Amino acid sequence: MIKNIGKKVLFFTISSLLCCMLISCGGLSEDTTDTTITSGNLDSITAQYNYLKSSVVPLIIAGIDTTIGQASGFTASYDVNQYNITYTTTDANGNSTLASAAVFVPSTNTNVNTLLYLHGSTSIDNDRPTYASISYNTTNPALTTHTVEGENAFAIALASEGKIVIMPDYLGFGASSELHPYIHAGTLASASIDAVLATQALENSSVTEFTMSDKLIITGYSEGGYATMATHKELVNNSSSYPTIVNKIVGVIPGSPPCDLSVSMANTMLNSTNYPTPAFLPFLLYAYNNAYSITTNVTSFVKPEYASAFTDLDTKTKSLGDISADLPSTPNLMIADNFKAEITAALADYSTDRVLDTATASGFYEKLNDNDVYNYNPGPLLPYYILHLNADNTVPIENSEVAVHHMTTIGTATSAAIGGNIALIDPSVGMATAYTAGTLTDHSAGFVFYILTTKGIANTIFQ
Repeated sequence: MIKNIGKKVLFFTISSLLCCMLISCGGLSEDTTDTTITSGNLDSITAQYNYLKSSVVPLIIAGIDTTIGQASGFTASYDVNQYNITYTTTDANGNSTLASAAVFVPSTNTNVNTLLYLHGSTSIDNDRPTYASISYNTTNPALTTHTVEGENAFAIALASEGKIVIMPDYLGFGASSELHPYIHAGTLASASIDAVLATQALENSSVTEFTMSDKLIITGYSEGGYATMATHKELVNNSSSYPTIVNKIVGVIPGSPPCDLSVSMANTMLNSTNYPTPAFLPFLLYAYNNAYSITTNVTSFVKPEYASAFTDLDTKTKSLGDISADLPSTPNLMIADNFKAEITAALADYSTDRVLDTATASGFYEKLNDNDVYNYNPGPLLPYYILHLNADNTVPIENSEVAVHHMTTIGTATSAAIGGNIALIDPSVGMATAYTAGTLTDHSAGFVFYILTTKGIANTIFQ
């Protein structure tokens, strides 16, 4: 969940990049597919682009505030190869389906540490990681063109420092034509885990030259933070199913995760305050109805004058910000009266003791509950950093507070304040053993501090 800035949700405008581009070396050809590879669940490999290290830092500094960019200490040490892959995964109904991911590999290609980096909310197909590309004009560099957006730019920068970065498109984007199953734990986890398995097959292919180390960090912001927790929850709860992944995880870093859907996020959608991106609500309603067949007519969830939001989502060309412009800034005003009454009653029932005593007529609230991802035990040893603005205006801090409470009281994690393994940090303030609350409210601005803090944490863990 992220506020829209320019074209892309929760990312930063990079319209100034044309003057300070990533540069293609020409070492890899565009759309060169190896169709002979059958190992694992890898379907195809497309070796697309090579980015010169000399252009990585200017790209990052052009995309974010210059002072923050310089202070972050990004030092591009390696060129970066981008591989687009397709692979098999599982949809919300348990059926096998095709998905896609971008894999960014540094030119130092032996025993490389890996980040599984899960992107934030978008409704536009061309915002997907695999859409990133560059066409370099050697005669006139000013005519170089590219489609590198914010999170892809950061992924390339992280790779240029010597890390493999795996970025799934998620179902609904790229190779997958369905509606994106937004904030759906099962499909976000499976698409992410299977992207790692496919990258392990890519590592062993005949068209690539790199080896992965035994160290993997999972991270992401907003929907990506939610996906981080959903993925780790699945890996922990079913560890025997993922022997080539689970023992390599050395850190988990969710950023501003809407992990408590059934209480914290339900309260946010039902209260009477303005919300930066109200389109998140119809996106979730549409996605859950596709996944669970709750009603034969998804528009019945909202008042008739707001039904066009579902049509807009079908196009995959209209941003969440643009869709939000046609909706009331207070999300509860768009919800159909009978459905609002049902969810309000369920929330009042459930929030007292986290037990739903009375089933709902539609079953929708139960599906929210099923997709909470805070409620698992990450264990007492794994470094686990939740980065969340204290005053976040889009994903309230209560989500992460609930997660820490559960993991340290019901689970076996212990707080970093007493020398343990789990920490809740406001990245706008900086690293601290005890939580220090900042005043920054803007969810999108929080992404900048998340990525810079994550870079530092990852470098420390990977040492």
